[in-house]
Amino acid sequence: MTSVQELSHDDIQSKVAELRHEFDFLRRCLVASGVLKSVHFLIAEHKERFEAIKQVSGWHSDVSIQDVLQSQRTFDRISRYADQASKQAMCMASPKMATDYTLIYVCGGAGEGGRDQKSALCFDPRWGVWEALPDMYVRRHYPAAGVIAGNLYVCGGAGEEFGASIERFNMSAFKWEPRKGMHMPRFGHTATVMAGNLYAIGGAKEEGHGWNTAERYNPIKGKQGEWVLLPPMSESRYGHTSVAVRGIICVFGGWSLCSSSVLELRELIEVFDPKSTTWQTYPQHRCPRACIAAAVCGTSIYLCGGNDLSGVVNQVWRFDIDAGVMEELPPMHTPRAGHKVFVIGGALHVFGGAALAGNFLSQTEYPNEKRLSSSEKFDLSTRMWEPSQPMPNRRGFFAGAQLLNVTALL
Repeated sequence: MTSVQELSHDDIQSKVAELRHEFDFLRRCLVASGVLKSVHFLIAEHKERFEAIKQVSGWHSDVSIQDVLQSQRTFDRISRYADQASKQAMCMASPKMATDYTLIYVCGGAGEGGRDQKSALCFDPRWGVWEALPDMYVRRHYPAAGVIAGNLYVCGGAGEEFGASIERFNMSAFKWEPRKGMHMPRFGHTATVMAGNLYAIGGAKEEGHGWNTAERYNPIKGKQGEWVLLPPMSESRYGHTSVAVRGIICVFGGWSLCSSSVLELRELIEVFDPKSTTWQTYPQHRCPRACIAAAVCGTSIYLCGGNDLSGVVNQVWRFDIDAGVMEELPPMHTPRAGHKVFVIGGALHVFGGAALAGNFLSQTEYPNEKRLSSSEKFDLSTRMWEPSQPMPNRRGFFAGAQLLNVTALL
């Protein structure tokens, strides 16, 4: 009798396992076909189980998750251990706590062994935590990026396919999506966001000669956005930098090839006015550097590192756009080229790059050990540099973008 009962129990357990397998298979099919979203299923399942427990225990509360997250201490402690998707959900539940929540994105570039990257990273400055995002569709060396309406756009770059393509990281769906490509391939160009548009400026052609062209991307025109060609700069350049300030776009430095096939530094500072679609120059100031990084704080533009004719430098300059004054600041600890800089919480934060001089078109001139994972920050009030949280891997000549306010995701 005992053996019969045990056998019946085994049969039941086997049938339960079979049903569970079929259920999981059916759910995967529904998710794959788009009928069901896995996260929505798990939320509904959790709610149903929670309601059942409440009925049995008799417990009741009028406090919502929004009420709980109104505590800054609670919000910060939970977000410290949450992944990117969970942080976004928390910000949606409590936008008040996310008002000053900044994120940094790093995409592509040249990594270990000089291999072009399609990986992307997100940095949370609150806790100094780096998180891997899903890989981009293609590998991109020296691409450019910008954030529009909470979504990350990465365009151009040399790699598996030469850089006219653009892809968008949809923050809500947490995945990459192809967008309409640029009119011409570019790498070593810049991408600057202004008034909901992305401006792609300069860059190199496949053979290494720089463009003097620029184009503007409107992400809401058509199904995949629309690119419009703009008037050209006075000089061709790549490996330059650009920033938006006071309703204009300022372009600094860069390389180009002269007629003798020798690299030449671009010194002129050029300014683009989107309203009049015209270019002007700052003849009283020059910036003879390439592969530099720039960030804006108020009316000040901070220019960090890059190449000059002597090699990679650690110099830092502040350019006051209103006063028209260029001031030298204390240098970085490490010379850097092909890096990125952002203003976070009253400090400049510098990430990655390469530490050797040379033509970035020849990647063999940047050995693996000289690409940098290190980071450092400069306190704008004390004017002191100190080490900061390094990136998880060595990387130079990558795209970087900053999401200034997570509530933009809502």
